[in-house]
Amino acid sequence: MENQINNQQNKDAKNMQNEENLKSKVLELIDRGKIKPKTKIYFSIKDKAFWSLVLVCTFIGSIAVSIIIFSFTNSESEFYQMTSDSYLNFILQIIPYLWVLVFVTFAIIGYENFKHTNKGYKYSFWLIVLAGLVINIIFGIVLHSFGVSKIIDQNLHYNNVFFRSSDSLKRVNWDQPERGVLSGEVVSTVAGTSTFILRDFNGDMWAVSSEYVPEVSKDLISTSSEVRVIGIIGTDFTSSTITLLPTSAPTTVSSSTMSRPTNISIRKVTACYILPWDSDDYVTGISKIKGSLNKDDLTERNISNKRNNSCRTVKSYNIIREMVELK
Repeated sequence: MENQINNQQNKDAKNMQNEENLKSKVLELIDRGKIKPKTKIYFSIKDKAFWSLVLVCTFIGSIAVSIIIFSFTNSESEFYQMTSDSYLNFILQIIPYLWVLVFVTFAIIGYENFKHTNKGYKYSFWLIVLAGLVINIIFGIVLHSFGVSKIIDQNLHYNNVFFRSSDSLKRVNWDQPERGVLSGEVVSTVAGTSTFILRDFNGDMWAVSSEYVPEVSKDLISTSSEVRVIGIIGTDFTSSTITLLPTSAPTTVSSSTMSRPTNISIRKVTACYILPWDSDDYVTGISKIKGSLNKDDLTERNISNKRNNSCRTVKSYNIIREMVELK
């Protein structure tokens, strides 16, 4: 029993000695490195700084999520067959890769900063990632519902920022003459004819005949500055003398009224359908065409007073025709 007591006393003495040695070493290191103790305010400011960075990263990540949502909801996926070879190809086209990269980058930065907060170390990696993802998605949906994503996307497009906007992607997709789809601005109409001049978003001119389109589609030529044309793209060119004015509204021109005529070579297009460019008006345009048809006989013959059987050879036309005539 006495031996046990002596052994315990020896152990306690050694522990005390070790503690003293440790204290001496720590003090020596502090003195050697000239380390000064930091105040509580320092750690408080540091913690708030990390939390601020977490909030900034969450906000930017939410913006990225909202624009990703906007890109998909504004992609008009129901018309993918008109502009893409397959649905997979269409999806790969509309993914805003740079915004995905922005989201991932700021998610990582946010995670690293959260770990350095006063309680961040307590949570597992997957719990932090899942919570961050849920928060970004919720706030992304909120921002999208308030139209923030649309405003940012439009500003990126009009300011020519290197980010690819949803609108610029649609312009590329709807500039495929080989598929029978064109889009652009109506810059003039030719007096006494059913032809108007379309300047596509690349600046090329097209002489579009609207003889075979529904009357409700013809109305768009005078009411919309930007339209989509679905039809037969000719391979021949016509030399036309027209006056192009810098106005948003189409201008009717004729040889007798031209003040500054311009002679240019233009490809001919036979329009089968004309629809608005704006996504919201696009759906309305389809509805108006449907409403103009005879309710008892929703057939192609009722779409226009005339019919061009050549339109049936255009895949894009048949897709739209099925949408319009769908009962």
